[in-house]
Amino acid sequence: MKRIAACLFGAVAMLGTMHASGADYPTKSIRLIVPFAPGGGTDLLARLVAPPLGETLGQQIVVDNRGGGGSVIGTQIVAKAAADGYTLGFLDTAFVINPAIATSLPYNTEKDFVILNIVGTSPTVLVVHSGVPAKSLNELIAYAKQNPGSFRFLAAPAAVSRLVQQRLIAAMEKLAHMPDLAKRMAENGYDPTFIGPPGSRQYVLTEMEKWRKVMKESALKVN
Repeated sequence: MKRIAACLFGAVAMLGTMHASGADYPTKSIRLIVPFAPGGGTDLLARLVAPPLGETLGQQIVVDNRGGGGSVIGTQIVAKAAADGYTLGFLDTAFVINPAIATSLPYNTEKDFVILNIVGTSPTVLVVHSGVPAKSLNELIAYAKQNPGSFRFLAAPAAVSRLVQQRLIAAMEKLAHMPDLAKRMAENGYDPTFIGPPGSRQYVLTEMEKWRKVMKESALKVN
């Protein structure tokens, strides 16, 4: 199974006041929010991408880890940031799963972000303790339903100017043609993607709907 490995890159916050026209963007360093603690897969990929992206834009990209709440805390920071393109988010699959499992979120996943690109994907392996009598995902779901309480799951504001969005998108298109970056991503278990804004947004919407369906049909509860 593949997961969006961060790579919902650059969900730009959609709330806040527009402070720059974007004609001269960027004129200062850009903060890249990673909603997880340092050292994880999403953080690793963000730190692989940040340097070449910064070089392309002509400004430093500063990775800022804001973990907690199943990525909600860091994602909220992006949603509430000024709509000037200087706060971006480097998100992963939790971004599309959280709407399906959370009773409420401090942001609107579909409306509060401009999806710039999906950087890459990576495989995910589901494992269970050898004592669990399940040999497939369907058997595991059935077992969870029969044994409630046995499992616990840890679970560019739209106002950003078009010029700023275009500048970021163009920079990421250049990353897609950097062999050294692709090689480093592959060495760390990531498949470079870079499918562009339209495809990225559709992918996100499709994944969100898929996980809503999974949670509804499985009747699993998140504690």
